[in-house]
Amino acid sequence: MIESQQRGDAAEKRFFDLAVAQGCECEIKNDFFHQTVAHVDIILKKGSKVFKIDVKAQKKASRTDAEVDDSVIWLEFNNVRGNIGWVYGQADFIAFENTDGFNLVCRPSLASWAEQNIDFNNPVKTSKEAYKRVYTRDGRKDLISWVKFSDIKHLVKKKML
Repeated sequence: MIESQQRGDAAEKRFFDLAVAQGCECEIKNDFFHQTVAHVDIILKKGSKVFKIDVKAQKKASRTDAEVDDSVIWLEFNNVRGNIGWVYGQADFIAFENTDGFNLVCRPSLASWAEQNIDFNNPVKTSKEAYKRVYTRDGRKDLISWVKFSDIKHLVKKKML
């Protein structure tokens, strides 16, 4: 299992445990459909409300970096197969992990913000240039970009600590 997948699985477990400790009922969705098509990791129930959550582990600014960086948020518009990425998935909220817990952002609001703030017309060739610009990795069909957490901080609806 690759390092990023291990970080992702561990983040899902931390989110699950945190949500349960805060009185929520949770169900982990790790089947192919939920993971790769719907982009939903956890179904969270709080009272009569039900939310679909996509959990995002802390990321590195670049794959070659030694440490993760809370200030960097990678956005996936198309996945590695060229299908819709998690920005356009079926999750209600994206739970971005940070050192203190998780920031929950409404996924449709994030998608709308990204469409207005990411340059889709001038793709770049390296990840370092992909700040608010789209980038496709060699040999893949993904379309990704990165933003600073401070760029989307205003979209945070809830913090889970």
